[in-house]
Amino acid sequence: MREILENMQIEKRIAILRQVSIFSEVDEKILWQLASMLGNFSVVEGETVFCKGDVGNAMYIIVHGKVKIHDGDYVFTTLADEDVFGEYSLIDNKLRSASVTALEETELLRFDQVNFYQLLDANAEFSRGVLRSMVKRLHDKDFLEEKLAESNLEISQQKELLQQQATQLEIANQDLQTREEALAEMVDKLEELYFLNEEKNRLLEKQKQEIGTQNLELMQQKEEILSQSEQLEFVNAELEKLSIVASKTDNSVVILDKNGDIEWVNEGFTRMLGMSFAEYKQLYGNNLFQVSLNPDIREVVNQSIKHKQSAIYTGKTLNKQGKEIWIQTTLTPVLDGNEHLTQLIAVETDVTQMKLAEKKIAKQNQNITDSIQYARRIQQALMPLDEVLNSIFPENFVMYKPKNIVSGDFYWLHTVNINSTKAIMLAVGDCTGHGVPGAFMSLLGISFLNEIASKIYSLEELKAYKVLNFLREMVKKALRQTGKENEARDGIDIALCILSPMSNKNVFLQYSGANSPMYVIKSNSTKSFMEGEDEGFRGDLLELKPDKMPIGIHLKEKDTFAQEEMELEEGDAIYMFSDGYVDQFGSEFVCKFLSKRFKQLLIDTQHFSIKKQYDILEQTLSEWKGEREQVDDILVMGVRIPINFDFE
Repeated sequence: MREILENMQIEKRIAILRQVSIFSEVDEKILWQLASMLGNFSVVEGETVFCKGDVGNAMYIIVHGKVKIHDGDYVFTTLADEDVFGEYSLIDNKLRSASVTALEETELLRFDQVNFYQLLDANAEFSRGVLRSMVKRLHDKDFLEEKLAESNLEISQQKELLQQQATQLEIANQDLQTREEALAEMVDKLEELYFLNEEKNRLLEKQKQEIGTQNLELMQQKEEILSQSEQLEFVNAELEKLSIVASKTDNSVVILDKNGDIEWVNEGFTRMLGMSFAEYKQLYGNNLFQVSLNPDIREVVNQSIKHKQSAIYTGKTLNKQGKEIWIQTTLTPVLDGNEHLTQLIAVETDVTQMKLAEKKIAKQNQNITDSIQYARRIQQALMPLDEVLNSIFPENFVMYKPKNIVSGDFYWLHTVNINSTKAIMLAVGDCTGHGVPGAFMSLLGISFLNEIASKIYSLEELKAYKVLNFLREMVKKALRQTGKENEARDGIDIALCILSPMSNKNVFLQYSGANSPMYVIKSNSTKSFMEGEDEGFRGDLLELKPDKMPIGIHLKEKDTFAQEEMELEEGDAIYMFSDGYVDQFGSEFVCKFLSKRFKQLLIDTQHFSIKKQYDILEQTLSEWKGEREQVDDILVMGVRIPINFDFE
């Protein structure tokens, strides 16, 4: 096996030696001998094989790797696998003309000059092969020199031709220069003529403009005369129209001088007051500041002149028959070019019927407001008293902010005692709409909840989800909702919970919701709301999620509402609310407050008392809303589980 590998290596070396010019005509058997005489060695990166100026005494073959042929920093070329260098050092001891250095780890084969001469002496056939290779190289050299001579001759001929062309080009350049000088002289003359022509044109244009200006002034004067004539005709026509209007209108028109003395009145003056101007003058006088219905008439006139605009005021007086009439006066100052008062024009309109209508509407509005205020008292009377809520939950707050006088939001509390089992039913509802329509729905919701609670006689019936099921059926029946098209879709979003004491002093919670969640915060809440959490605990805030359907008709209505149950401990807090707080738009940012901020606000204020928490929620809402209008009814209820959850 080893012999086979060595033969393969020698065959590879022979193939490389065949490419060396001095061995190209040597017999293969001799090359086999020569290949076995090659010495093997390695150099590392940066190691020099030989330096410039060294005596040439060996040829090298690269087995694998890479070297550079260089003179100092200047690199002539690089050689790699199977490349050969230094072959003529076998024949000639001439000094090396360049250095060879490894660019990477390189394996080399070396054939020394001594071995080469020994082979020449010992083998005549090898000598003849080398001579044949040298003769062939000389023939190739002669051929190349012959071709070089022919090329040099051709280059010499082309050089002579280029010299002739250069001479001709120089003559042409001299001729071109002469023409350019003549052309430049012509250009100078043309520029002089151009400037003279431009000056001529400028003078002509100036004269043309002066003539045009004179013609324009004449045209403007003509147009001004025509315009004044047309304006005069228009003014006369308008004056004629105004004369007709002033005489026919039911409005009173009065013209006064700058001192306020009446100069002229129209026929409407007489029709409005039922007396002539002479009668009026005899009864009241002739000066605005004496007869005006406005006690501040002097200040009104001064402000009207100052701001250059009409003043409007209303007052009442008696006509000739003694009937009380209301008159609205539009007083307009007439100023001259220096903005000095020259005249006053007063246009007066009888607005008695409008005033009577306003008085009637104001009375009706007051009656409606009184009725709504009474409805508000009724609505509040149906909601739990503060004393009742405080007796059960010493720590509680209710933020109740109707958008209008009455609200579509409501809260409800009911106590239950069944077979010595006590429970509190607590709910917060948000009815469709707000104002009077929402208030009607809230009264309906409270009444139905009271009716349902009064009919609970067993613990089996005391279930939050059953209460909502009954409430939904009663609302649908009352509003006659059957699912038909175009019928009312009014309803209630509600969160309802039932709290009952347990034997271990804890409280058992049942919750059921219609589009309205409930938040529970454990008494040991210390964590902060974590970004990106979508459901379940947010810090120590647990969101009890509602069914996505209202109390009322719904397209994707489920058969029953779901119910969640959990055990509460002393100090745990529960929150129920309408969507008014989270849907409120801010004054600085045009966006809603949103549930995310609301949840974090509740968590951040847990270490405060419930009353302090209410103050913070109130202040936060006020600062967020700013001057922006409240968009919906707002209701937030918060209670904290007391030490002994017991009640009568």
